[in-house]
Amino acid sequence: MIFVAVKRWGVPVTKIDNKGVQQIAETISDVLLLDVTIVDSDLIRVAGTGSYKNRIGERLPPGSGYEFSIKSRQATTINKPGKNQICYSCTKKSECQEKAHMLSPINLNGQVIAIIGITAFTESQKQDLTYAEEKYRSFIKKMSELLADSFSNEQIILEKTKAYAQVSAIVNSVYEGILAVDDYNEVIACNDAVRDLLDIRGDIIGQNVENVVPELPFEGVITTGTSKLGHEQYFSKVGIHCLVNMKPIKMNNKVVGAVATVRDTKEIEKLAFRVSGNTAGFSFNAIISKNNNIKELKEKAKKVSQTDSTVLIRGESGTGKELYARAIHSASPRWKGPFVPVHCGAIPETLLESELFGYESGAFTGAKKGGKIGKFELAEGGTIFLDEIGDMPIHLQTKLLRVMQDGTFERIGSPETIKIDVRVLAATHQPLEEFIEKNKFRRDLFYRLNVVPLFIPALRERREDISLLLNHFLNKYANKLKREQPALSRELMSFLEQYSWPGNVRELENVAEYFININEKGYLDLGDLPKNMKDKLLETQDYQKNVGDDEILPLEELEKRSFEKAVKIYGISEQGKQLMAGKLGVSRATVYRKLKKYGLI
Repeated sequence: MIFVAVKRWGVPVTKIDNKGVQQIAETISDVLLLDVTIVDSDLIRVAGTGSYKNRIGERLPPGSGYEFSIKSRQATTINKPGKNQICYSCTKKSECQEKAHMLSPINLNGQVIAIIGITAFTESQKQDLTYAEEKYRSFIKKMSELLADSFSNEQIILEKTKAYAQVSAIVNSVYEGILAVDDYNEVIACNDAVRDLLDIRGDIIGQNVENVVPELPFEGVITTGTSKLGHEQYFSKVGIHCLVNMKPIKMNNKVVGAVATVRDTKEIEKLAFRVSGNTAGFSFNAIISKNNNIKELKEKAKKVSQTDSTVLIRGESGTGKELYARAIHSASPRWKGPFVPVHCGAIPETLLESELFGYESGAFTGAKKGGKIGKFELAEGGTIFLDEIGDMPIHLQTKLLRVMQDGTFERIGSPETIKIDVRVLAATHQPLEEFIEKNKFRRDLFYRLNVVPLFIPALRERREDISLLLNHFLNKYANKLKREQPALSRELMSFLEQYSWPGNVRELENVAEYFININEKGYLDLGDLPKNMKDKLLETQDYQKNVGDDEILPLEELEKRSFEKAVKIYGISEQGKQLMAGKLGVSRATVYRKLKKYGLI
């Protein structure tokens, strides 16, 4: 939303033409597709569009940001209106629905005669405003000069053609493509952004839009007088998909034209990553531990975060590899750029290449018309995190190696080479060295990835962290679920501290959330364990019952029982065997040999 709060210092009240003010408000609104309101020196609304049109004549509250900007004669940005210090004395701050304001004074003969402000009412608008802050700030300045000139000549609105010419020059600073037509479907305005986007050449003012951009259905908007918003349109000349918003231009309740904003959907995807869920969102403070190895690992990761070197994060599933990756990105010089995670094992092999590198229209059967941008392009200027890199197919490893070596690649179906600036972080729980020997992973790619290796120890190797992390997660989910945090019995805590935690910190967090959900009496004991953990407890109790302290068994029998128990806990997958080796304190080769000996595989 755009507001213009007018202060009539130096401008006689009788010279303000409410009709002219309303026309210029509507003109600006029609071109920019934003609502406008104009408020006089008594804070009375004298013009407005959209929801403000029905509120003309009302008084703005004393102490508002607009009054502050007029009195201070300063450009002002207000985040969280109503809660900002500037809004302290506003009498209606508790009713404020706005998310952000950007206010700028209009100066005439050394006096502030008006305030122009851009306001975000939604988080999405706030994000757009933040992303294009300099563009909007430039827009405000130019509009201030335009209105100051109008007031100095005791005019509020210029004739239609002059207004459109001036506003067209202003909107060239806006990153969206803008194209407007009159009621004869002839082009009356076209900014540089839409020219570049749709490859429009030459002077098209006065031409029928169907001869220039036939894909824009202006006629339906003009004849019906209704907007067409959020429409995705394919432009065949340039081969791209765009998001198109179209709105009629009305004067005196008559449709006199229409305006369209056009944005490349690929650029929207990039913007979405930059202003929403793309940020890493975690710092090293989120990694909680009393363990000396973890403390040393954090310090090493902090040092690495300041460079662009590739990092390979290794550890069992659930140890927090992505948490380390996000913390490295957040602490790096690239923190303002996107953080793009890709789980290589969760994407089907046939789709992984297109997901990483994108594709052009018609590149393969089922390819989206207009193509699709890949994760590497989305990560431009930031970090891409390749989780479970050991699951990447061998043929894609060659393409990844090239990207890491010279920062270039081609989309599927395109001969054009794309140059990118992206830092690569990778993670795996797989034994890549064994994969190399089995020709399942490229040796040269391993060396390229393994510039700075980080090994995260399993939770069972740092048992002093179990109670610390458990209390942290119990508190987290008690607050999140708005439930009481229970006390845990000594026997329950003892079991949890001795449990093997094959799922590591992720499993511990799940158990904490489970405890919060089932808590009714404010106190939990061994009987409140999840079923799988309760089964492990019963197995331990049965073993202790069957093998008493006074019973002596042959070493081979004890060894067999140990391996039988390990198989029950960890299974016989490759990861399970690796965990088994660590728990029993033997090599993986020994694990294979013993399992065969006792007929367990």
